[in-house]
Amino acid sequence: MDEELKEILVRAKNPAVSCSFGIDSLVILHLCLQIKPDILVVWNNTLVEYPDTVRFARQLTKKWNLNLVETKPKVTFWDIVEKYGFPLARRGGTKEDNKNTKKYRKTEYPTDNCCFNLKKAPMKRAIRENSIDFAIDGMRRTESWTRRRLKEKLKFNKKWKTYKFHPILHWTREDVWKYVRSNHLPYNPLYDKKLDGYEVRTGCWCCTLRASYGKGLGMAHLHQYYPNLWNYLYLKKGFGRIVFQHRLSPDFFINEDNLTNWIEERPCLFFQF
Repeated sequence: MDEELKEILVRAKNPAVSCSFGIDSLVILHLCLQIKPDILVVWNNTLVEYPDTVRFARQLTKKWNLNLVETKPKVTFWDIVEKYGFPLARRGGTKEDNKNTKKYRKTEYPTDNCCFNLKKAPMKRAIRENSIDFAIDGMRRTESWTRRRLKEKLKFNKKWKTYKFHPILHWTREDVWKYVRSNHLPYNPLYDKKLDGYEVRTGCWCCTLRASYGKGLGMAHLHQYYPNLWNYLYLKKGFGRIVFQHRLSPDFFINEDNLTNWIEERPCLFFQF
């Protein structure tokens, strides 16, 4: 048992564990439940979660009798797309713009709007409404280059007015899966939908950052396992037109019919910018 986590849960008045029902969240959730079975569990349902994630969340909540608070955004992903466009790069429209922009307003950019409206704002409301004094999550340093900068497992967040605790911050992905298997934990079936070279991640299925950052395997994974969602994003919502014109020519004439033909003939063309 994690003694540091046990100490936190004993001293906290209103602790909560943030759970996305991904593999890392599953581990920290299980660790917390061994110490405090009635701990508050906060799930920020972005409304664009993978179908597998939603089903797994419902099943696990019932199976483990979770004390669940499910948040939902006041502004949806599609609202953001309609007002600001698709999120294509962090803090702006292109990577080059990012290098040249020193000052920016977060609300001006789709990427920041996504993270803030779909995840941060709902979590902040949950913290305020439930008087949460310790927010525990499954964040790990090896997940991304931005998280590698994290060094402290426990820190008071002045903006959120609560302590944030990352018990498995220094765990590797192998450590996580070893814990899951050794404890025979059920896990999100999304992880069984594998694609060579692609590390499956939960989150928003419609995230377009994967394409704009050259992570075409993420879109290939969506195309292979969720073709209806892929077609909805690329055809009905118009992301296919954006990718097509970016990769070929903005002046190339294209309507819905020939876009559909292109997608059927060369789907790989649309996996990344």
